[in-house]
Amino acid sequence: MSGRLRYTCVHPAGPGRLEIGTPPLATASVSPGGPGQDAVLADASGPADLHAFLLSAALGIAWDAGASRLVEEASGRVYPVEDAPVPRAAVSVLPLRETARGLEAFVQHRVRTMDFAPGAVVFPGGRVDPADAARGTLLALPADAPPLGFPAAETGVFSDIRTALAAGVRELHEETGAAVDPARLVPWDNWITPLGYPRRFDVAFFLLAVEPGDALAHATTEASASDWIAVSDLVDQVNAGTLAMVPPTRALVDEIAALGSLDAALGLRPRVVPIRHDLDARRPRVPGGH
Repeated sequence: MSGRLRYTCVHPAGPGRLEIGTPPLATASVSPGGPGQDAVLADASGPADLHAFLLSAALGIAWDAGASRLVEEASGRVYPVEDAPVPRAAVSVLPLRETARGLEAFVQHRVRTMDFAPGAVVFPGGRVDPADAARGTLLALPADAPPLGFPAAETGVFSDIRTALAAGVRELHEETGAAVDPARLVPWDNWITPLGYPRRFDVAFFLLAVEPGDALAHATTEASASDWIAVSDLVDQVNAGTLAMVPPTRALVDEIAALGSLDAALGLRPRVVPIRHDLDARRPRVPGGH
């Protein structure tokens, strides 16, 4: 890996401190308040385009503390603290393969007219459909299938693993044409869109080790193109500003790049816990832990 992504998401930097990037590109202080008390966002610094990420994280911290309002000290603006709209269940699959160029990922470039993440580089995926629950009950999964052998996820979207797996294989087929055994999907991560966004999702991420017989192609109108790209090149292009990613994708690519190989990724077997408010846990995570 030639360098880290320009930034991934917001990180706690000590009590009441938030920062984005390594080294920090933006920072702020948050007083979380509590029931009957306002939360306060203060001392924000950094580029204007990163301010929204700090604000969303601060709203989440205020929600967790029970505050009903967040006051931005510099502007005097007051934001209601509401866990709304309710996040919709969704899935995303990270297809990875080893080549002579090193570790590669299959990504899609969302069309710029999309309501959510226009123009961003994403992994195949989408919303969980009501019919996925019925499909999940029909999945032929051995008792020792990798997803069922992992520690239980502490989140709703993964609590019904069969529905999530059914949605994952369906979305992968719809967007890439590939049909894969659901037992090959490895639970990898879970991100919930922060407060303050008009569209919110609770996304179950799966990792897929792509095999020679898997034929992934561009098969969706939601993306302008789909292609295999070296993970190190993804990092370089995001650092250079030629590709855009939403924070969860940045964090996932950053982690995969740091792991360095498909074997290392498959050996991680992380304990899946929800990432709320884009407040990221340590990356890369330790095997079987956070």
